[in-house]
Amino acid sequence: MAITKVITPDLIDLKNSQLASGVATTYAVTVVAVAGVGNRYFVDGVQTPNIVLIPGTQYIITQDDVSNASHPILLSTSIANTGVYSTGVVYSLNGADVSYSSYISGFAAATQRKITITLSSPPATLYYVCYYHQNMGNTVITVGGALNTDGIVLAKGPTGATAPVQYLVVAGGGGGGTGFDGSGAGGGGGGGLITTTGDFSTGSPLSLIIGLGGAGAASVTASTGNNGGNSQLDTIIAAGGGGASGAYVVSNKGGSGGGGWGFNTAPSNVGATGTGSQGNSGGDGFDNGSQFSGGGGGGFTSAGGSGSSTAATQIGGAGIEYAASEYGIILRASAGGGGGAANNQTPGAGGLAGSTNIGGAGATSNNSGVNERPGEPAVSGTGSGGGGGSRDGGSNTNAAGGNGSAGFIALKMPSGTTAAFSAGVTFTFDNTSISGQNIYRITATTNSTQTVTFSSTVPSTGRPTTNLIDGEFRYNTTTKKVEFYDGAKWFALISSPALPQAGTTGTCNYPTTATALYQLNSGVGSNVPDTCGTYDGTATSITYSAGNFGNAANFNGSSSGIVLPSSLNTNVIDATGAFSISMWINTNSLSAIQYLFCASVSNNIDVSINGNNQGVGKIIWTIYNGSYSYLTSTTTITTNDWYHIVATYNNGSRELFINSASQGTSTKTLVESSTEPTLGYRTGSGSSERFDGEMDQLRIFPSALTQEQVSALYTETTP
Repeated sequence: MAITKVITPDLIDLKNSQLASGVATTYAVTVVAVAGVGNRYFVDGVQTPNIVLIPGTQYIITQDDVSNASHPILLSTSIANTGVYSTGVVYSLNGADVSYSSYISGFAAATQRKITITLSSPPATLYYVCYYHQNMGNTVITVGGALNTDGIVLAKGPTGATAPVQYLVVAGGGGGGTGFDGSGAGGGGGGGLITTTGDFSTGSPLSLIIGLGGAGAASVTASTGNNGGNSQLDTIIAAGGGGASGAYVVSNKGGSGGGGWGFNTAPSNVGATGTGSQGNSGGDGFDNGSQFSGGGGGGFTSAGGSGSSTAATQIGGAGIEYAASEYGIILRASAGGGGGAANNQTPGAGGLAGSTNIGGAGATSNNSGVNERPGEPAVSGTGSGGGGGSRDGGSNTNAAGGNGSAGFIALKMPSGTTAAFSAGVTFTFDNTSISGQNIYRITATTNSTQTVTFSSTVPSTGRPTTNLIDGEFRYNTTTKKVEFYDGAKWFALISSPALPQAGTTGTCNYPTTATALYQLNSGVGSNVPDTCGTYDGTATSITYSAGNFGNAANFNGSSSGIVLPSSLNTNVIDATGAFSISMWINTNSLSAIQYLFCASVSNNIDVSINGNNQGVGKIIWTIYNGSYSYLTSTTTITTNDWYHIVATYNNGSRELFINSASQGTSTKTLVESSTEPTLGYRTGSGSSERFDGEMDQLRIFPSALTQEQVSALYTETTP
């Protein structure tokens, strides 16, 4: 039987999660007269607890409260306070360190009283006692001595090992605009660029997208170049470069903004802004006299030049150049395209990266803008904008803009760390130029989502994730909880007077009053029984097999579904103003949106797995009442694994939980609807949006569950 709740008042240093040394802990002591027994020390509000101290860690005991005036606390080798222990102990009164004897003599008159303890090789057991009185304290256990020889103390750390990766994420460059009627178009903006170092979990696939370059505007009137595609590595997203304007249209924003077109009509000649820290704005077009030159697109390190009668001012914004010592070869990226000129004036040059023009040059006299990085090897000049097209006043042909180039991702990691990519990603690998580093430079010909999985032989500073033993404990720095391992799963320890729970999966009102419980173990014909007894459902194409708790319902992803009574909406979801939906799911696919729970059609709520715009593998808690409002999980789920999902609503406020961890909150008012709730699909949606996987233990509550109640559901057990 799994332990779900444990009383832990005697391990009070777990309040700071000190399963490893190096973090100071402060204990505040008061003295309380306890009826029938006399004065007792209360440590952080707990009467005479055992205290666990870890050698090498600093502890501070304060007795500033006036109740301590005649009760100086000491460490002793005896509960009878006959063996004062002072090794590694510093005494302080009113902010000044003093000797032991001065501490005792001046204690009552002082207003600030403190002892600081740093243990080196202490006895396995000490005591905290009063200098003057007996039986006020209790035991001090020094972890690391003779105690705890049959257990394992795990280092605190995140859930899962991590691999340090230096990443460079570059989005696709924007396309240039179309020249029109004596005007030069703007140049495309360079793709957004993000570079930093971060830790990525090992062993779990992360989403990866390479943004393609935006196409230049076609040879038609009033056309704007297309934005480049975004590049993404897990949650790191670089924005595609902005497409530049042609006649009478505004340039697009992006990683860097597209340049404005040259003509005497505002505001279409204004360059667009860039995304903060990823790029710069495009330059404005020139709108005076007969020199209608377009503005240059923005680059990563500078804005595009504005149009004028000289080429120097309409050059694309500068990109960036990385030396071969950084990524194995020289990498040039994210420059803007030059603005087009008109009537035989000189066009703008493409933006520079280092000393090389890698943005597309602008055009002159009825010519199309130049594509990105002319003459540069594909691997070293990417994510740059195309040049703007141009047309003189005597021609009837509009000149197209140049194309932007595709982005790329470069990864640098220690030699003990490697990356494995899903099919469809093409990449180059170099491990010779930089000692001790693996270098990946990733390009792709489509902007579809792929995956990358990191693995590492480098020892993790966090807890181990393999070879776990039944009975181990860990501190999870993600959830900030101490957890117990029962041989199969981790369970959070919650300080509570509750005893370990017996099996609860067949209990209707657990952990609070419920409306319906669908154990989804089996059905009779199409009947889906409600354990609470009122709201039986009707199944279509549902089978049952081994699940997370006994059996689970299998949904085939094309025709399966369960319809629940419309009275659930009437009596709970619409009537109460507060409700919660709890379920366990195990999906076979993340290829498209999959509806898990829906309560209506026109004004609807639903909980779904996303497969597109909100992030592949994200859980979404949606409310629609004329406009959509999404609460999207921070956690990304994977296939073939069980997840506990809870969606709560309380008079306009909602919250989403995955595996007992809150994914965030948001506000949106629910509009009443009396349609039948459905599981595994949404009424009117296509078969491609049906759930493909297993569902178990669906509960519906007429209240918004608390964090503790969600944790109880996550750790519940079968009888």
